[in-house]
Amino acid sequence: MNTGCFDEVISRRGTNCAKYDEMDEKYGKDILHCGVADMDFRAPEPIREACRKVTDHGIYGYTNLPSCYPAVVGEWIRREYGCRVEDEWILFSPRINIGLNMAVETFTKPGDRIIVHTPAYPALTDAVNKHGRIMIGSPLGWDGTRWSMNFDAMESKMDASVKMMILCNPHNPTGRVWEAEDLKAVESFCLRHELFLLSDEIHADIIREGRRFCSILSLSEPMRKRMIVYQSVTKTFNIPGIMFSNMIIPDDSMRQAMKATVDREGFHNPNIFAAAVIKPAYQECGPWKEELNRCLDENMSLLAGYLKE
Repeated sequence: MNTGCFDEVISRRGTNCAKYDEMDEKYGKDILHCGVADMDFRAPEPIREACRKVTDHGIYGYTNLPSCYPAVVGEWIRREYGCRVEDEWILFSPRINIGLNMAVETFTKPGDRIIVHTPAYPALTDAVNKHGRIMIGSPLGWDGTRWSMNFDAMESKMDASVKMMILCNPHNPTGRVWEAEDLKAVESFCLRHELFLLSDEIHADIIREGRRFCSILSLSEPMRKRMIVYQSVTKTFNIPGIMFSNMIIPDDSMRQAMKATVDREGFHNPNIFAAAVIKPAYQECGPWKEELNRCLDENMSLLAGYLKE
């Protein structure tokens, strides 16, 4: 695959771009808004070709997910993260933010308390606060080298009103990639207090050299009965505007409850472009992802050197 797109400078101004046009209007053109989590690289060619075919067809009607949808998602998760996923576990959601909100509404009630590790991506806290639930902010600790979860502090805040934990892995915004021992501690804590666990893993594929992502899906069978994992390659391949994400729900009763919520909210059809790119994204763009991570490592080294100077 030709991955030369990482050397191309592309202007995104004048395209209704949230990262540039919206922020230019608010703050002026001398500000780069890093809070908008997309990149300035063109998407991989197989994805662009799939979109061109949709455009050239010229009819943009209601569209269903391709029949291969659960199989290609499950194979990616098995190949990239080493986790077994059954086809029936996988449900579609337009965005992870939407899936989080639906889960909070489905499995908690107003007044329930939910743990969120802080600092936190605002969509995680909004999923709690905008639905009349009460957020328990659990500040991450910093020892000068890495961030960590403070389980003693969380333990001190526990009572019967706490019903759920929202985990972000890799953590946004600190970038901490939680390791197996961290996730086992999360599992033990959630099982001990009978908490539901929502794990946002959207940045799982963007990993520094020498690191390996560990999914919460690798945990034990008891935890699988109380958790939802949110996964997507829209960040990976820089296509967040083509909205599609996956809710991985191993437990059948939880899955049926979420299906009922999805039906009630009316999220029946994917974006026509999302339906077209699912297969090429998951099956043809792995080499692009590897080159992306190498490029980002080089950029991080360049930035570190610049800041030292």
